[in-house]
Amino acid sequence: MPSIVDSTVVASAYDTSGNGGKKLVRLSNGWLIAIVKDLTEIGYKLYKSINNGATFSLLYTHALSGSIQDVAIVPNGTNVYIICAWLNNAVQCYGYNCLIANGISGAIFNVDIGQTALGNVSLATNEAGTELHATWSSKNTTYPTFNLRYAKGAINASTGAVTWGAVDQITNYVDSYLTVIQPSIVVSSNNNPTIVATWINSNSTFLVVAYTRNSGVWQTGYTRIYNQTGGATGYAQSSPSAVFVPKSVNGLTNGRIWVAWHGKDATVSADNIRVSYSDDNGTSWSTPQIVTDSVANNNSSFYFPSISANKRNEIFITYTGSFYGVCHVKNIGGVWAKQYHFVAGYNFYPSALDDVTIDFSMPLLIYKGDTKVGFYGTWGVVTNSVAQGSIGAKSSKDSLLVYTITTDNTMSTITEKVNGVTVGTKTAISGQALTVGLTQVQWDAVKFGKYATTAASNILTISMGTDAWTYTFDKRLPTGADIEQVTKALQDTQGVFLPAVKSKLNDLVYGGGDSLDGLIDKLESNLSSLTPSNLRENITVNGVVGTLKQGKAKYVGTHVGTGAVIAINFGFTWRSIIVSNTYGSSWSLFRNPITNAVEQLTSPTNAPTPSNVGTTSLDLKFWSSGGTYTVMAYED
Repeated sequence: MPSIVDSTVVASAYDTSGNGGKKLVRLSNGWLIAIVKDLTEIGYKLYKSINNGATFSLLYTHALSGSIQDVAIVPNGTNVYIICAWLNNAVQCYGYNCLIANGISGAIFNVDIGQTALGNVSLATNEAGTELHATWSSKNTTYPTFNLRYAKGAINASTGAVTWGAVDQITNYVDSYLTVIQPSIVVSSNNNPTIVATWINSNSTFLVVAYTRNSGVWQTGYTRIYNQTGGATGYAQSSPSAVFVPKSVNGLTNGRIWVAWHGKDATVSADNIRVSYSDDNGTSWSTPQIVTDSVANNNSSFYFPSISANKRNEIFITYTGSFYGVCHVKNIGGVWAKQYHFVAGYNFYPSALDDVTIDFSMPLLIYKGDTKVGFYGTWGVVTNSVAQGSIGAKSSKDSLLVYTITTDNTMSTITEKVNGVTVGTKTAISGQALTVGLTQVQWDAVKFGKYATTAASNILTISMGTDAWTYTFDKRLPTGADIEQVTKALQDTQGVFLPAVKSKLNDLVYGGGDSLDGLIDKLESNLSSLTPSNLRENITVNGVVGTLKQGKAKYVGTHVGTGAVIAINFGFTWRSIIVSNTYGSSWSLFRNPITNAVEQLTSPTNAPTPSNVGTTSLDLKFWSSGGTYTVMAYED
């Protein structure tokens, strides 16, 4: 379990302010990436840790030709995207591949230009990782006071390039006494963004408000989260920080948006940390709670909160205490616990990692100290020895997957499912080798082949607590499959791509085991118990009605001699046909499910010859002197 106490990101007191936009992220490979503002040499710097925060090294320096207002960062696999407000004029997005040796390569995307002043920025991604959502506060010639603006960018999955849409002017105040500043953005379960911000009316009214976008349209006006008025000076509310916790973590239908900020009231002159939440994607908000006690802590002020959540739905608020340095409080089951002091001294602007897939007991964060930027965090790591994805073709029930789960936390019950059905539960110690094996009944319930209609194979999932790994596999016939297995495979392959099933059936027909009549009887016996896709009424052979059972047709008739032609109409589109005559000569036709081409297996001497092959009919010409014949056809 990594437990890092005040490691050094960089031995310079660079700026980490702007709590509405995150300054620390974790890549898909476990690396930590921190971003800081250099207000002296003007620009931002990226630092990476490849050893869980024990040490950091410089990854990249981006120098700017003018002042820098704010930055925010989000991860995307092993890439990061950064939104930067600079020169009080432009908002730009930078994309970087963090795996490039000796530095990183980046691309610049213009988001907004032509502003006359810029404030804080905030950046978020949607759950699928295909979109960037950015917001910032700015002034321009049309709206000369601070207002909120927003833009959405689409990420190209192949190149990582971002195509930004038009900028939305969310608020449009023109009077200098009205300002909207310090935005913090989240993207909810409905893929719509919600922005929380500070709304100020000439220093007498301070609100914490929310703006929500639905179907591309921003709500009219704002939703009040908190307001406090009081005389000429009022009671300031400031620096909201928001986080979205999805249903997969808290079980709520819409997930939950949390927001924390600091503010005063008529009771206490010092700042305290306050919190509220929304369970309906920002439409309404809970009554705010105060989660710190300045009076009980030497009248200390608490400010600049950064909110985060772990995979167990525990909510953490990290903040600065004027007498205590960096602190945090934690919510477990709706109860806010006593505050914990990280590091005392002259330490400000904590920025906590926003990643609900991590099981942390101390939030991962960076902060600005008097001589350095520091890092804290205590969290558990759970790994599976087999990477998620395809595990190939499987022909045996006994060993679908051999895997090992390793964790520095407590192991819990491991559940194995195939296509959503539990096939096994296990208890194990960390690092113990485990095997996914099915009973015969469970294996029989798994379809053969690769499902062409969904572009996916059978799905195996392994889960332990909130950790889950997903694999796909293609069930195949084993070597030497018996007739019952082949029969089931033929039935499963309706709408399914099953390579080599034709050759396996041919081996059964000509392998010397069963006679063809026996083969047909077994096929009929097995198929009669299976559910057909459709039922047909008849099969007509030269005008004579034959027998039909559940999505297949069987006809036994006679022919008069050499050269006789029999016209057969099945009454349905066929997938495969087996034909034999008195002398044991037989062959099969298959319609390729991919190309729809008709393919014929070997044709022995004296076998009936097919002609005029259609989708529902064919003609047979016989070369023997007379006798009986059997036709079996199976529906597509």
